[in-house]
Amino acid sequence: MNTLSGDGCIACRHDSPRVTAAEIAELGREVSGWQLLESDGIARLERAFHFRNFTDALAFTNRVAGTVVVTLIQARHGSLGQLQQRPSNDGGVT
Repeated sequence: MNTLSGDGCIACRHDSPRVTAAEIAELGREVSGWQLLESDGIARLERAFHFRNFTDALAFTNRVAGTVVVTLIQARHGSLGQLQQRPSNDGGVT
């Protein structure tokens, strides 16, 4: 089994294979601070984050959002290196 940090992110689908209890126990060591909860019959990972102030919370949110965008691009295009810049309608580059 691969480590979580070495795996790429693939969006889950309803027909995706489920992790086994043994896999949950093994992989759980890699995600300390997270809890496995069940909601509406669906197992989910959850973690609460606490920050000293709004600025720290916003900086964290922006880092997470950037990671999500990169992950979505990689899932759609394979890698960031395959993307080509092209002019956008507003004069910028996409």
